[in-house]
Amino acid sequence: MPPVDADRLRAMLHEQLPAMRERGLLAAYVIEDTATRAILGGANLSRFDPLRDSVELGYWLFRESRGRGVATRVVRALADHAFANGILRVEAVVRVGNAPSERVLERAGFEREGVKRKLLRHEGERVDATLFALVAG
Repeated sequence: MPPVDADRLRAMLHEQLPAMRERGLLAAYVIEDTATRAILGGANLSRFDPLRDSVELGYWLFRESRGRGVATRVVRALADHAFANGILRVEAVVRVGNAPSERVLERAGFEREGVKRKLLRHEGERVDATLFALVAG
């Protein structure tokens, strides 16, 4: 996700999300502090594969929201939501070397499955990503 502030994120959600959701491309969520109403980050479910009953999960937090277990709770809640709606497998990919994000997935119960070469763009280059998955049941 490109670097955006909370105001731009809100605008994107109102301007772009409805069409993407309608086409089944992306179900995006705002991560919000329920006490202060501050936006902490975002998450999404995408790449739904009805033949495999799988979906990909993504998440990010603003820097000031990190280190409090927020991402782990969000990841687990989205996976549980997917399972409750008939999904068998939830996947996530993390840039190789992004240890904090790997820990989020591991704490949420995801298992490391392998490496997808040159899958992601990072700082102008194509980089490898570790595939994590959580399977229902």
